[in-house]
Amino acid sequence: MSDPMAFGGKAPPRQDLGDKGPSFEEGTAPFSWPAPAMVTWYVDGFNLYHAVAALKRPLLKWLDIDSLARSYLNDGNALGAVHYFTALNTWDAEKRRRHMNYIRALQHSGVIVHLSRFDRIDKYCRKTEKYCVFNEEKQADVGIAVQALSDAYDGHTDILFFLTADSDQVPTLRSIKRRFPEKKVFLVAPPHRLSHARELGSHADSVFQLTAGRLAQHPLPPDIRDDRGRLIAARPGKYGAAG
Repeated sequence: MSDPMAFGGKAPPRQDLGDKGPSFEEGTAPFSWPAPAMVTWYVDGFNLYHAVAALKRPLLKWLDIDSLARSYLNDGNALGAVHYFTALNTWDAEKRRRHMNYIRALQHSGVIVHLSRFDRIDKYCRKTEKYCVFNEEKQADVGIAVQALSDAYDGHTDILFFLTADSDQVPTLRSIKRRFPEKKVFLVAPPHRLSHARELGSHADSVFQLTAGRLAQHPLPPDIRDDRGRLIAARPGKYGAAG
């Protein structure tokens, strides 16, 4: 097991996954570990969302996170759970409806969704040179940390993937590596967010950065229905069509 601090506080060597794969359907994982092993994912929903939104390709927002996670598996390894942490906004009804629609789609695919909340707080705004009201997400960061540490302590996982570039998770990764040196910890940075994840990556066994091309390999179906054909969720029309 490699010591993350052997990188001297710097992130491990970056490994771009590329636009073409490998994918769950077409290829093998881009690295290996001893089998059998249980794999768990922890996804920072808003950290991922804002990175994808910045790509200006709305269709990529309709992402099948379960399929993406499975594309990292090797033979003999099993995906135990995918945990997705997010919060519903209270100030934009249309965005809230789209978000709830996406949550239903993820839950149908087997993703475990953890909902936190937004708090309205006063912060000094340099642009207006006065205090303004901001909406700030609460509990998601702590939720990720508690879930990951609980899984590690309870023996529910051997390999932990964190899809985030948020440095608030540095204590989480550091604690897991110190207490459980036999476990593998991987960091997956959202597109163009690797530069924000240098410190976080220094506590991982390896660091990977998603690309738009890889995200495009894992779309959810346009319509998601239950076994009786009833509609559960549908891709928003403003996201555009595939192809």
